[in-house]
Amino acid sequence: MRNLNKRIFLNLKNQWSKNLLLFILMFCMISITSGFLVSSGSVKILYNELLSKGSVEDGKILFAFKPSKEIIKSIEDENVIVEESPYADLKVDESKENKEIRIYKNRKNINIPIINYGTIAKNKNEIAISRLYAKNNNLKIGDNITFKKDFFTDKKEHTFKIVALISVSDYNCAFKKNNDLMFNSTDFGIGLISENETNLIDKDKLKYQISYRFKDRNLSKDEIYKKNKDIVKIANKSKTVLEQISKKDNNAITYLIDDMSGDRPMMIAMLCLMVLLLSFIFALSIVSKIQQESEIIGILLANGYKKSELVFNYIANSIIITFLSAILGNILGYTFFTNYFKNVYYKSFDLPNFVATFNLEALIITTIVPIFIILIFNYLYIYRKLNFSVLDFLRKNLKHYKDKRKLKKEKNFKIQKNFLSSYRKAIIKSNKGDYIAIVIGIFITSILFIFGISAKSTFENYGNNLKDNLICKYQYILKVPVQTENKDAKKYTVIPASIYHKIRKTDENIQFLGIDEDSTYFKDMKLPKNKDEIIISEYISKKFRKYVGDKIVVKSKLLDKEKTYKIVDIYKKPSNLSAFVKREFLNEQIEEEKDFYNGYFSNEKLNIDEKYISTIIDKNTMENISKQLYEIMKPMINSLVVLSIIFLAGFIYSLMKIITDKNTIQIAYLKIFGYTNHEISKIYIHPITLTILISLIVLIPFELYAVKEIVYYSMLKFSGYLELYISTKTIIYSILITLITYFFISILQFYKISKMSFSEVLKNRE
Repeated sequence: MRNLNKRIFLNLKNQWSKNLLLFILMFCMISITSGFLVSSGSVKILYNELLSKGSVEDGKILFAFKPSKEIIKSIEDENVIVEESPYADLKVDESKENKEIRIYKNRKNINIPIINYGTIAKNKNEIAISRLYAKNNNLKIGDNITFKKDFFTDKKEHTFKIVALISVSDYNCAFKKNNDLMFNSTDFGIGLISENETNLIDKDKLKYQISYRFKDRNLSKDEIYKKNKDIVKIANKSKTVLEQISKKDNNAITYLIDDMSGDRPMMIAMLCLMVLLLSFIFALSIVSKIQQESEIIGILLANGYKKSELVFNYIANSIIITFLSAILGNILGYTFFTNYFKNVYYKSFDLPNFVATFNLEALIITTIVPIFIILIFNYLYIYRKLNFSVLDFLRKNLKHYKDKRKLKKEKNFKIQKNFLSSYRKAIIKSNKGDYIAIVIGIFITSILFIFGISAKSTFENYGNNLKDNLICKYQYILKVPVQTENKDAKKYTVIPASIYHKIRKTDENIQFLGIDEDSTYFKDMKLPKNKDEIIISEYISKKFRKYVGDKIVVKSKLLDKEKTYKIVDIYKKPSNLSAFVKREFLNEQIEEEKDFYNGYFSNEKLNIDEKYISTIIDKNTMENISKQLYEIMKPMINSLVVLSIIFLAGFIYSLMKIITDKNTIQIAYLKIFGYTNHEISKIYIHPITLTILISLIVLIPFELYAVKEIVYYSMLKFSGYLELYISTKTIIYSILITLITYFFISILQFYKISKMSFSEVLKNRE
């Protein structure tokens, strides 16, 4: 066995170009995956520290007006810590865009800030702001921020000096509103000022919020759910509660961990899939080697060597390459790619200063798992290929003939007129495993190309749809009913509600609207006459996969009620997640008068006192929702596309090299018989070209279906609904990338065939 093992390093040396290419492919995949897993694992630890050290809230309640001391005392009696956290969204004066900072007073007990740099604001005209907002707007400690005069009691501009950059547990992700599809850390940030400075802010601009935290930190999920329900019931006795958000449902707190829980399995699955494809290439290469060395194998078996010894000898190269790739890939992953993916996270989330930590899971996934896949797959595949007798190996008779009649036909084979065509068919037949691998590789990389190329147009299309399909120019949500003289305005009732998503196993927030039949803003909508019927928006239909005739359960979050409705129509405009019933039906359900309302639809700005307005939804709001989508996901998407191009190039080159390497003798004979390089390429390169072209066309419907399903499940973590927009241009670009990549590889392979010396090949054979 010792003498046999000498061949391992000899084969590594003799086939250095192919082994180097496979090493590069494996190395790239492992280093990127390792960097991502180490970075995400370290970020997860820092995230948990932020929540723990910052004493993150277990829930918050937004009131229309300042809650009474009796209400707060009643909530505290539920064995919770309560902290009043009124805030105001102040617009930055220097900005021509809609940049806002949500100003709170310094927190004492709940949502305590973690200071990245500087010291907390203590004096007059000092402010601590979120680290990410400062970075995105080129602000640093010592700079000044001036806020518009409209937000202050003295109606004067006020300038604050930045004294600290902070991370806060309740806004580690910059969601201005919990039901926004995407956060926006460029235009929205958090600021903390000293308690004495809060008197400067106009009371009409204040939003009255309380945060609460359970004293008992060992409550079960059911106990937490029940306690949240009890707290909101107590708070809503005054009928002034606008919104209650538990920690579990708060995107500003949980989005990071939800995002990570989807990205990590996807990255691990991709690594395993690509390792499996590479193990197939290794196996095909080994089979080619076995066919070339069948006589040597026969002699070794005749001299007493076991098949298992030969199997491990042949797969040793692939194990060594994988092991080296894993070691060096982890080194690069822990250094360069950890920092790269850290920057991806820190461009999106407000977290304490980064510290990389050792990740055993990442080491197992990027080292043990690839070696295990390569070992098992190759052993099972190669052992079957060695299932011949000694005599078969000596005779080079390595084909499993299952049908004797088929063999007889082959013996009676008559030479056809078109020799090249017949010979090409024989080559395709003998290398069918290689062509199957090419089809699988094209399928996987095309999915990644389509996803990557369509990303930007998808996000732009989403933003445009929201803007173009607004119900009206201004949608007002009021704290209490307020009359207006504007005849263009139409009343409606809206309540925060949710629908249970079976796949995510969570309650998804929606807008539940009660509208009037004569509303000029819903001319094409025929409201259901039955109290148990409902109309849902197109985005609800697509996200929950509910259609006309289906049943849907809508929960009222503040009243702790739920009702089952039958879907009678789908509102075709791609608006947000909304459901519609008659206003009088919704008012009855929420125990209000028949004529109650808390909102207006209008195409004109209404003259309503700001202290009665909860929210205004307009075109600018919709623009801000989708503004950062592409920028946030751009680094990850670009990495996938580049990796896919590298993988595709290496994958095709390896398979083409395997095909030509195991047919060098035949190519030499063809050259002796006078066939030109162009004619030989028709036999060995054109079938691959044809396979790729057919795959690119035939697989399009399957690729589109696969990528849409992948995007659907991966985008479920968003509060809204994001639909992949794939244009014809996207598909053409995907095909062109594949063809251009293949074009360069085929030229390289043609050059190799043209430079092949048939005399050297035949001499080495002797």
